[in-house]
Amino acid sequence: MVGSFGHICESIENLSQDYLQPDQKKNSLLNPRAPIYASGISLMLADHDLVNHKLYNCPNHWCVTDVPNLLCPNCKGKMKCGTTYVSPSAENTVEGGFVKGLITYIVMDNLEFMPVSANNFITLLNKLNVKDVSALEETVVDFGVEEGLKLLKLSLECKTVLTSFYLGNVP
Repeated sequence: MVGSFGHICESIENLSQDYLQPDQKKNSLLNPRAPIYASGISLMLADHDLVNHKLYNCPNHWCVTDVPNLLCPNCKGKMKCGTTYVSPSAENTVEGGFVKGLITYIVMDNLEFMPVSANNFITLLNKLNVKDVSALEETVVDFGVEEGLKLLKLSLECKTVLTSFYLGNVP
């Protein structure tokens, strides 16, 4: 895999299911699938309005389509009952994301990550041959979409993503 992106995938594979939200599975991160509605949307249309997107369902079965009057695969009746599409948002999500909250992670320069635990921390110190723990610094960062896109780009280009991002040491 190019750059450091593969380290993210390896870290997800190694992450225990105990760290994920109860309704999340690693496979949805490692093998993402486009939402069903994405197949009918041109990638060039950035302002496509899914909030007002019309959906139709069979009155007898749990079948849904975005094309009115298609035949239900179960009963062959017309799928013409209008239904409302509820788009995921911060307002209607109880606890978003894939990982459980209040868990701290160590992220290395190559984007490999692991939950902070005494065992992981000591193993990492030994692996990196750190002799003086007082020389270490903790850095907590917040970033938005623009910074996320820059990190994604760097993850595909280099092995020292965080150094390049924060110190401008782009390869």
